[in-house]
Amino acid sequence: MNSSDELLSFDRISARYANNSFNDRNALEDVTFSLPAAAGLVSLIGPNGCGKTTVLRVITGQLQAIQGTIRLAGRDVTNEPTHKRTGLSCVFQRAIDGMCASLTVEENLSLMLMGHGPSLFRPLVTPGRTSRLLERAQQLVPKADKETGLLANLRRVLHKVPTEFSGGEIQQLCLLSVLLQEPPARLVLADEPTLNLDKANRAVCLDMLLALSKTTTVLIATHDRELIAQSARVVMLDQGRLARHEKTPDSPLSAGAT
Repeated sequence: MNSSDELLSFDRISARYANNSFNDRNALEDVTFSLPAAAGLVSLIGPNGCGKTTVLRVITGQLQAIQGTIRLAGRDVTNEPTHKRTGLSCVFQRAIDGMCASLTVEENLSLMLMGHGPSLFRPLVTPGRTSRLLERAQQLVPKADKETGLLANLRRVLHKVPTEFSGGEIQQLCLLSVLLQEPPARLVLADEPTLNLDKANRAVCLDMLLALSKTTTVLIATHDRELIAQSARVVMLDQGRLARHEKTPDSPLSAGAT
C-alpha cells in the first residue's frame, strides 16, 4: 500500500509498561500493520494480555513506544502528546470514562458539535445547538433502539448527568457523541465496547458501531464474535506480537492483497 493511502501506520512498534516487574517481556514487540482510510470495521483480537489495549494506548499516546514509528494520515506522531493527535476519537472499556461526569448529557453532546470547544464567547449550550443535536441524533437512532429506547427519547434525559445511567446506556451516549462529532473523526478506537452489556444495550451499540464503520475506520479491541464476523479486517496479536493481519473472506474488501 502506498503510504499516502494509509490512515494509520504502526511500524515496528515495541512498548513496555514502567511497572512491569513480573517478567522481562515487552507488552508489544516489533508490531507492524497499517490501515487505509475508510477501512470500515477492524477487529483487534487475541487472548487476554496479548496487547490489544496496549495498541490503542500507543496510538492515542497514553503509552509511549520504546521503538518504532506511528503515523496518522502520513504524519509522524510517535513522540507527540495525546492532545496533538488530531482526528482520533475513543470509546473506552469503562463507558463513564468517555464522558465528563460533571456535565449534563446536553452539555456532553454539545461539546461534540463544537470543533474548537467552548469559550467565553462560544457558550456550550444554545437552543440552536440543542435542536441540531436532537435532529441529528434522531437520524442516527438504530433500529435496535426502536421507539422506547434511550436514544429515541433523548430529549427527556438531556438534563441528567452520566452517573444517572446504566453502563449500557452510557455506552450508547458515548457512541452517539462520536457519531455527532464535528468534524468527524477519521479513526475511532474502541476498547471492548460491548463487554458486559445486556442483550438490549449490546444490540443498540452493535448497530451504532456498524453505522460508524460506514463512514470512518473503526479499530476495536474485542472478543465479541458478532463484531469480528462483521469486520472488514482482522488484526490478531499473540503475546505482544502480530500473529495475523488480513481482510476477512466475506468482506467487500477481500479481493486483492491484504
